[in-house]
Parts: sequence; C-alpha cells; structure tokens
Amino acid sequence: MLRVDHFASTVRGLFLSPGGLARGADCVSLAAEPIPPGAAAAVEVLEAPEGARVRRLEVIESLSGAPDAWRTLEVDLTPETIFVGALGGRFANRSVSGHAPPSPAPPGSVLDLLNTGGVIGVADSADEAVVKVRLLGGIELEGGPALLSGLPSIQGAAAHAGDQPYPGAPIVLIAGSDMDVGKTTCAASLAFSLRVAGIRVTYVKLTGTGRMRDLIQVCYGRPSG
Repeated sequence: MLRVDHFASTVRGLFLSPGGLARGADCVSLAAEPIPPGAAAAVEVLEAPEGARVRRLEVIESLSGAPDAWRTLEVDLTPETIFVGALGGRFANRSVSGHAPPSPAPPGSVLDLLNTGGVIGVADSADEAVVKVRLLGGIELEGGPALLSGLPSIQGAAAHAGDQPYPGAPIVLIAGSDMDVGKTTCAASLAFSLRVAGIRVTYVKLTGTGRMRDLIQVCYGRPSG
C-alpha cells in the first residue's frame, strides 16, 4: 500500500465506484504492470518550477456531516508530493498541451502534469516549464487497473436501465473555437435560468479536459465548493 497526499479531481470516480476507495482513504494499492492511457496512477512530483503555467492541483476531500459531502480546492505542488492522477492528453492553445504516452508507461517513467485536474502525459513542447512527475504505479481496483472509462463521474447520476429520452426534449449545443471563451459560463447561466423556471436540465461536456470547477459552475452556479 502507498500513502498519498492528494487525489486529483479527475480520479474522483475511485471513491464513487462500487468496490472503490473508502471516504477519507489516503492509501492505495499499486499494480506492477505498465499503466495504459486513461488509467489512474500514483505519481511523485520531481520538479515544480515557478514559471510553470500548470503548477497547482485541483483536489477532492471528503467532508464530515453527510455520506456524500465533498469539497474541491487547489493546492500548490512541491517536490516529493505524492498524488493520484490519470494518464491522458490535452490540447490547449493557451496552456500546456500534451499527449498520452504512446504505449503503457512502466513505473519509474518521468511524465508531465498537463492540467490542474490531474491529467498526466507528455508535454508537446520540450522547452516549456512544466511540473515533472515520476510514475509510481497504476491504481489497482477490484483486481485490475482503475480505468476512468469504467468509473462514475457523479454519484447517483446514471440513468436507470431502460430509460428513454423524453420525446421532443430539446438539446442545446454550446460550442467555441478556443479555451476560456465562455462555453462553460454560458452553459452555467442557461442551466441556472432553466432550473429557476422549474425545468429539469442535464449537462455533459463533450470535449476538452474538464475539471470539477466546470461541473460545479454548471450545476451550482459557483466556481468552487
């Protein structure tokens, strides 16, 4: 078992999945096999240069008082910090861009932090100042690797088996050509207005490297919490 300092918001499904981690857990089981893209992994921070555009980590913590109470916050990363993130890629015109390792990465590999939500990969620019991390191992869950594709994103939000979309329910697509141009802000404002009017709304982010901040803004109308 490995003791970790933080769980990135990207891997919150580790706590929401049946058979997953217990609330408040700070230790994880590691698999010795190479880690494929899309899998949760434990890493140790090697370098966190001052000039890095991504130098903070959005983490989740359990709160006392309710079985499903959580909060998100951002923490500064420093060398020797151990956290759980996920292997993947990111395209961003005005931040760190990178891709997932082309093949499963063995423990000991040195990779880069690509976004505040905890996505880990290979930065496209060799000259960019980035947070460097060393892979310690993939997270083992129920005898196999913990793949994000198999983990829930929001507790209790899955549709019931056999549910059919409501006939004629309108679908609104919000698109933009760049990051930070207001896509999530627009979705949050629209969702809030519809809920106030008594209309039930569901939301999905189709592209991009999301964070809990996006979900909280759309679902609750605030940037953090």
